[in-house]
Amino acid sequence: MTIVIPPTEATALDLSPTAPTAGTGGHDAHSCGGDHMTEQREAGQEKIPLGQRIFDSPFLLLLAGFFTATAMYTLWGLIEILTLPQSTLP
Repeated sequence: MTIVIPPTEATALDLSPTAPTAGTGGHDAHSCGGDHMTEQREAGQEKIPLGQRIFDSPFLLLLAGFFTATAMYTLWGLIEILTLPQSTLP
């Protein structure tokens, strides 16, 4: 059994290079080295949440940890200074 796909229908299975179309300046996704499957996934995906982007990148995770620790210790120190009772001088 053979499945026939009409040549005018664009599908994910069609990986052959196509001729440039009018108005594209001689460039299309296939001639520029674009991956048709990747383009379809990217077009259908929603925006990646900030938390997932941070956890996916080791450098962003390092920066987030550094800034979180710095902010927490700075805040803790300021609270400690502000809540100290006034001492009497001898």
